[in-house]
Amino acid sequence: MFFTIRGLLVVLAFAAIAPSALAGTVFYLGASPQRSNCYNVNLSACRAMDGVEASGYEMARRGQISWVAMVDRYYRERRRVFPYMRDDHVTAEIRAYQRVLAEKMDARKISEAEWVYLLVKQESELESREAQVQNSRNPNVYQPRNAPSYNCEKFGPGYSCNPIN
Repeated sequence: MFFTIRGLLVVLAFAAIAPSALAGTVFYLGASPQRSNCYNVNLSACRAMDGVEASGYEMARRGQISWVAMVDRYYRERRRVFPYMRDDHVTAEIRAYQRVLAEKMDARKISEAEWVYLLVKQESELESREAQVQNSRNPNVYQPRNAPSYNCEKFGPGYSCNPIN
């Protein structure tokens, strides 16, 4: 089952909901403003966060607020709209990285295109790392491409397995 990091935080709050149903739900600031896929969550609250994200980006682009203020504003509003949400380690890492990049944006050391690229790259790296962690916890899910095949037969109380050449 594949799901995005954005949906990962929601799994903690909605353990009974399939993670794939929550993929794309925004619980951390996106690399660029985008409409969320608000499955199985409070639709009006989710849309409110879409509005906070879009207005924050617009104000930062116009210079009405700093990029750091935009990042802080988003997470302050998220705490207000979703008071039960707590940052997991992935969200905390993304949030800290966004803050560092926002400081660079304010200092005009990177462009918005670089902001987007670096955040998407970070999300992908975290997604890959989380997949590796999940695979290590459940080794039956992951099989290396060159894994040997085995022929197993029931033998008494157990099984006898021999590699197939």
